[in-house]
Amino acid sequence: MCLIASRRNAKRGVPQDRAMQSLQWYLNRARAMPAEEIAARAWRQLRFGAERLGLVGRRDAAPAEWPPRGGIESVPQPAVELDPEPYLAVADDVRRGVFSFFGRSFSLGFPPQWSTDPLTGTTAPLTYGKTLDHRDPGLVGDVKHLWELNRHLELVSLAQAYRLTGDRAHVDTLRELLESWMRQCPYLRGANWCSSLEVAIRLINWHLAYVISGGAESPLFDGAEGRRFRDEWLRSIHRHNRFVMGHLSTYASSSNNHLIGEAAGVFVACCTWPCWPESRKWRDDARTILEREMRRQVHADGVDKEQTTWYQQFVASLFLVAGVAGRRAGIAFTPDYWQSLGRMIEFVSAMIDVGGNMPMIGDADDGLAFALEPRRTLDPFRSLLGAGAVLFDDELWRSQASGHTTTAEWLCAGVEPLRDVAPASSYRRADRFAFPDGGYYVLGRDLGASDEARAVVDAGPLGFLSIAGHGHADCLSVTLSVGGREQLVDPGTYVYHSDRHWRDYFRGTAAHNTVRIDGEDQSVIGGPFLWTSRAEATVERFERTDEHDRLIASHDGYLRLADPVRHRREVRFEKANDVLEVVDRIEGQGRHLVERFWHFAETCRVALDGRAAVSTDGEIEIRIDVDEVDARPELLSGSDSPLGGWISRGFGRKAPTTTLVYRSEAVGTAELRTRISIRRVRSSAPSAV
Repeated sequence: MCLIASRRNAKRGVPQDRAMQSLQWYLNRARAMPAEEIAARAWRQLRFGAERLGLVGRRDAAPAEWPPRGGIESVPQPAVELDPEPYLAVADDVRRGVFSFFGRSFSLGFPPQWSTDPLTGTTAPLTYGKTLDHRDPGLVGDVKHLWELNRHLELVSLAQAYRLTGDRAHVDTLRELLESWMRQCPYLRGANWCSSLEVAIRLINWHLAYVISGGAESPLFDGAEGRRFRDEWLRSIHRHNRFVMGHLSTYASSSNNHLIGEAAGVFVACCTWPCWPESRKWRDDARTILEREMRRQVHADGVDKEQTTWYQQFVASLFLVAGVAGRRAGIAFTPDYWQSLGRMIEFVSAMIDVGGNMPMIGDADDGLAFALEPRRTLDPFRSLLGAGAVLFDDELWRSQASGHTTTAEWLCAGVEPLRDVAPASSYRRADRFAFPDGGYYVLGRDLGASDEARAVVDAGPLGFLSIAGHGHADCLSVTLSVGGREQLVDPGTYVYHSDRHWRDYFRGTAAHNTVRIDGEDQSVIGGPFLWTSRAEATVERFERTDEHDRLIASHDGYLRLADPVRHRREVRFEKANDVLEVVDRIEGQGRHLVERFWHFAETCRVALDGRAAVSTDGEIEIRIDVDEVDARPELLSGSDSPLGGWISRGFGRKAPTTTLVYRSEAVGTAELRTRISIRRVRSSAPSAV
C-alpha cells in the first residue's frame, strides 16, 4: 500500500518532498499496526476494487415501506417559546448561498457545489471515494471544510425555521438542497463517499431535519413532486446505511470516535426509517457497537480515551443523540450505557471554569455532529450540560449550562428524564476534581464560585490506541483561569492536513505549559495523526486539603535520550495566598537544556521584570518568578523563529498571543521552581465624572 501511494503521487506530479513525506507517513503507520490489521487492510483494498468495478455494494434497495411502521415521527414542539429570528437568519443566508462554519462565512451560491472545498475553491474529482486521497490538498483542498459543508447542519436550521413559523418556503429550500446534493454526489463517487463517519453524520442531520419538519406528514412530501423526492431520498438513505455498515472503522490501530459516529448515524437512521428488511439488523448491530464502544473508548471515570476535551463533547453528543432516538423508538440502551454517558457529562462539568471556558487539551477540529441552535451562538460544552441537565434532571448541570438550553429543548422534547439510571452525584463527592483513569486533576480555590482560581493538570495518556491520533505532547502541562477568565492556556490545534509545519508545532511540547528537554518533544511525531514514541505518565500523589491542593506526577518521555532523563513535576496550589507553585525535577546524569513554557491568553498583557514576568488582564495580575539565577526568560509573540506566541481559538485560525520561555541548563539531577502569584488590582483608569 505504501509503494502504491508513492507511485500514485509520482504519476500526479506531487512534489518529491511531499511524496517522500507521504511515504514516510505510510511506513510509520504500518509499523503501528498489528499484523492482522495489515492483512485486513489488504483485503479491504481488494474489496474496494470490486466495489469500484460495480461487482459489490450496488444492489438496489428493496421497495421502502411508507409510512415507516415503528419509525420516529414528528418530535414535540419545544416546551418553551423560542425566538425564530436566529433560525430565519440562517435560512436567509442559505438562500443567498452563504454558509458559516469554523468561524468564517463562505459565499458558495445556491445550491452550492457540494464537491468544492469552500476554503480553497478546489473541486475534488468524482472518482471512487474510498481510494480518493483526501489528505492531498492539491487534489481535494482542505477536506475538513468540504466535509463540514456536507454534514448538512443547515438543513436542521431550515426545518426549525419552518417549525417555528409554519412558512413552507423553508422546507422547499431544504428539499432543493437535498435534491442538488443527490444529483451532484453520485453513490460511491467523490470526497462525500470517502469517510464513513461523514456519511453517518449526514444521516444524523437528515434524521433531525425529518423529525423536526413533521416526519412522514412533512410538506416535504406533498404532491407528485414530493413523492418523487421522497423515493429518491429514501434510496439515498438506504445507500448511506449500507455504505457505513460495509465500511466501518474497525481497524485495531484507529477505531476511535469514527466508529462511534458511524454506529450512531446508522442507529438513528434505522430508528427513524425502518423501511427495509435489513433495517432491523443494521439497527441492532449499530446498538451493539455503541454499547461496546462506550465500554471500550470511555474510561470508568468518564474521560474519553482520545484525551481531548473537544472530542469529549463530540463523542458524548453522538452517544446522546443515539440514546434519545432509541428512547423515542422504544429501543432501550442498558443502564450502564446511560451511567457512562452521565459520567462523560460530569467530566465536562468538573473541567469547565465558572466563565464557561474549557481547556483546549488535545486535538479540536470544531466539527459538529449536529447543531440545534445556530453556530454563531452555540456553545457545545454548555449545550451538552444543558441536555444532560434535562435528561438526568441535574440541577448543577442546569446552572452551569447558564441559559444554553436550546439544544435540550429540541433534542429532549417529550423525553422523560432518566432519574433511575442517573450517575451518582459526583459533585457531592470529595473526588469530583480527580479523574485518575483519564489523568486529569483540578486544583484551586473556591471552585465553582464566581471568584474561583482553577488550575488543570494533564497527567494522562497521550491518546487512544497505538497511533494516539488526536493526542498532543502535553504531559504534565498546566492551565490556569481566575474568576472565569483564562490566564495560562493550551494554545489549541489550528489545522489537521493542510500544513504539516503548523500541525507539528501545535501538537508539540513547546506549545504547552510544560518542560521540554534538549529541544525534543516528549513524544515523537510520526505523521499528522501518528506518534512513533509515547510518553507515559505516572501519578504519584494527589491530595486536597483546606490549605492546599497538590499533585506529584512524572513521565518517561525523555528516557529515550542518549542520557536518559525523567521529568517529575509537583504542582501545589496554596489557597490562603493564591499561589500556584510548580517544581520541576529533572533526573538525569549529564548536561541538558531545559525549557519551561508558559502560554498566556491573548487578553493578557505581559512584560518582564528582571527574571520575573508580570501579566495583567483587567483586574487580574499574574506574577511568575523563578529561583534559578541562570534562568534566561524570553517573551515570544507571533514569532516564527523560534516558533512561539501563537494561539488557535478555532479550526483553521491562529493569532498572536504571548509565550514566556525560561531556558536553563541542568546538570545531573536538578530542581527548577516556578512560583505563580495571583492578585487582584484596581483599575488605574480615572473615574467618570
